[in-house]
Formats: sequence, C-alpha cells, structure tokens
Amino acid sequence: MNLNSFQSDRLDFRPFCESDLDALVSILSNKEVCEYLPVENPYTQEQVSRVLNYFIKTFVIEKKDLHFICSLKGTNIVVGYAGCSYIIEYDCNEIEYFLKPDYFGNGYASEMAFEMKKVAIELGLTHLVGLAHIDNIPSQKILEKIGYEFKNDVEHWNCPLKYYELNI
Repeated sequence: MNLNSFQSDRLDFRPFCESDLDALVSILSNKEVCEYLPVENPYTQEQVSRVLNYFIKTFVIEKKDLHFICSLKGTNIVVGYAGCSYIIEYDCNEIEYFLKPDYFGNGYASEMAFEMKKVAIELGLTHLVGLAHIDNIPSQKILEKIGYEFKNDVEHWNCPLKYYELNI
C-alpha cells in the first residue's frame, strides 16, 4: 500500500497540502460535523489553519500519525477526511473519519474507516483505541463494523465518550 496516495472502491486518499485549507474549513466549520466533537463551536478558519498545518507537519510515516483528505474517486470533490491518529492520553492510535453532511448515510464513513484500518496494519500497529461521543450512534456502529470491541464509557476533553479497542 502506498500511503502517499491510494484508493478504495469509491474514494481517493492523499495527504493534506496547503491548498486544502478551504476544503478542511468546509468540514470543520460545519455545525453538524462538530456536533459530537469536544469543542463548543465549529472551528474558525484560524483554528482550521492550525489543524491543517498539524496534519501536514505530522505526516511522517515513521511517526504513525497520518491524516488523509478524501475525495470521490477520480474527482477533486472532497467528501471528508480520515486518519490513523496518535492519541497521547492512551499512548495509542485511533481511526478517525470526518464526513461532510451532504455525504452522510452513503457508507463513505465506513469505507474511510476500513481504509484507515488497512493503514494501521500497513504501519505495523497491532492495537487501536476508538472513541465516539456517547450520542453518536452512527460512529459507534462503524467502529463495531470494522471490528472494534466496546469496553466502557469514559470522559475526556469534557466529553462523554464510548471507549473501544481493536487488536489487529
């Protein structure tokens, strides 16, 4: 698997670049996308710019903290982003997937999650955590669909979460 660019059945995945700011703003400034995140309000452009810089700076395969912008296969139409992110609180990685609301309910988030599981395997990771807001039932179902096992409820970042683990 080439982690610098790959495809799933319906999506293209590639690392973020500076020109992706508007696409990332369209995701993280959306109230529906941020509903279950531990933030009080959707992200501002300045906050998104910092996130983008972090994604670009940390895309180092050896560090195993990778984020990908996701577009419809063969197009430049961004549907969201996904990652295999390092979570310092657990000293472990988690699979992330963020989707624009226009694309909710079409299986794209599951497709992104399955691809991030492949990325984790490619990176040599053997254990992942999963965190989903206690009210975010669709995300919980996705974690379970890709093999995560629910462990318990936790609170992090002032947010009630379901905590999952996955051994691969």
